[in-house]
Amino acid sequence: MQSPNWHLAHRTSCSALRVGAGVNQSVFVMPGWFSSPPQSLAKGQASGTFKAFWIPLQVASALTLAGAFAFNRKSDERRKPLSLALGFYVGTCVSTAAYFAPEIIRLGRPGADLSAGEIARRGKRWLALTWGRHLALGAAWVLTLAAMARKPKRLAALRFVRAQWTSRRRSHRARAEERFERRHARARARAGRRRDASGDLGQGGDG
Repeated sequence: MQSPNWHLAHRTSCSALRVGAGVNQSVFVMPGWFSSPPQSLAKGQASGTFKAFWIPLQVASALTLAGAFAFNRKSDERRKPLSLALGFYVGTCVSTAAYFAPEIIRLGRPGADLSAGEIARRGKRWLALTWGRHLALGAAWVLTLAAMARKPKRLAALRFVRAQWTSRRRSHRARAEERFERRHARARARAGRRRDASGDLGQGGDG
């Protein structure tokens, strides 16, 4: 059975990958889109590798966050940071749907009546605002790490009960072994006394 920690670990890994990839794109890839628009932007948007990487990553990010929240929602210690992480993620999705995705599509549309300077200006603004998404996703990642570091009280209580039960079981086993040893020692003592008594009777008969 998949545990809450398992889902949190996968969510943390996926979130870290998305934040790292996003920062890498903003630093090394996306600035080139607006270096000589519209040709440079059209070339960047036509890249199949870009879509093949980001679409599966976004789907995986959403699924892992949903799984982490669903499997940890009963934990008061973990539900709060995960709820905040979910809020940051939803806010990022809303901003992407409302501004980032439509704006980059408008700027790269072949029939758009936009000059190269206008595309470059709006593209630089788009690129600058993208860092807000990185910060929000980074905050969601940190909150997921914080949730993972917190141990649920129910889990701690269960471990305490299990430890107590194990300790009592070992104590009971030790007492049982001790009783067995005492009985065995008494049995050996009785057997020894019988042998001594038989030896004394034999010696008396010979005399």
